Amino acid sequence: MFAFVGYPPTYLQMVYGVGATESGLLLVPMVVGLMATAFPSGQLMSRTGRYKAYPILGAAFVGLRRC
Repeated sequence: MFAFVGYPPTYLQMVYGVGATESGLLLVPMVVGLMATAFPSGQLMSRTGRYKAYPILGAAFVGLRRC
């Protein structure tokens, strides 16, 4: 996970030639999306005690979105 956090800013800087500040700002929507999904799913998992469905549903959602 730490590698993923460090890689996208470097990729944006090297491939697209943006500066460090702009690279960070381009990642803001991704971070907001991660927070918007991680907090509610974490609360649901701790309330219900069920956790197996979330990775399966997430993988299915990503797979359907790519089609």
